[in-house]
Amino acid sequence: TITVQHNYVTGLNATKDDGGGIYTNATQSDSNTNHYALNILNNIVANSQGAPLGTPGSVVGNATGIYLDDNATGVTVSGNTVTNCITGLLLHQARNNVITGNTFFNNTIAQIFMQHNTPTLALKNNIISNNIIYSVTKTQQNIYLLTNMLVNDITRCATFSNNYYSPTIDNIFPFNINSKLVNLQLWQNVYGKDAGSKNTVGLPYYSISMPSKRSSFTNTAFNR
Repeated sequence: TITVQHNYVTGLNATKDDGGGIYTNATQSDSNTNHYALNILNNIVANSQGAPLGTPGSVVGNATGIYLDDNATGVTVSGNTVTNCITGLLLHQARNNVITGNTFFNNTIAQIFMQHNTPTLALKNNIISNNIIYSVTKTQQNIYLLTNMLVNDITRCATFSNNYYSPTIDNIFPFNINSKLVNLQLWQNVYGKDAGSKNTVGLPYYSISMPSKRSSFTNTAFNR
């Protein structure tokens, strides 16, 4: 058993791109080889930077909080907090992993990003449950699935249940399925995902107004 726990990781991927604060892969294995007993527990990962210089277009960089890359299997990710990264959790062709009890908050592109682009590898049989998945702006996605094999991957990529999600912001739905945006209700009813999951309650903005710059108390002795 290998356990990565109780770390604080910040400022990651300042000089190199396509990495993670906590990263693992099994790229030399095929999709029939299973690995076991890697635990990523109770870490805080924050403030990834990315290093997109020299790349074409408007690439923002790939700097992920927790990154399970090619054919990563048998990983338990639990009790972690990932915030202010480009992506919170990236499952890139990863399978048979358990993602539970984490908080993914205010990550730029997506809180959880799942990607599949190599036919010989698989994105399947992951369990994603009891997490807090919270986007702060309408340009962020709660869940982002990008795949060349949507028909297969939408059903097998992961089992979702009992997660708490941030609500829709300005009518921009926060679930992205190959660039098709849906809300939690469509994610549940159309795709059959996330039974028992809920949107968090949005609190309105408020301001405190005072009649003057100074507060006064009628009982200045504070004896009653």
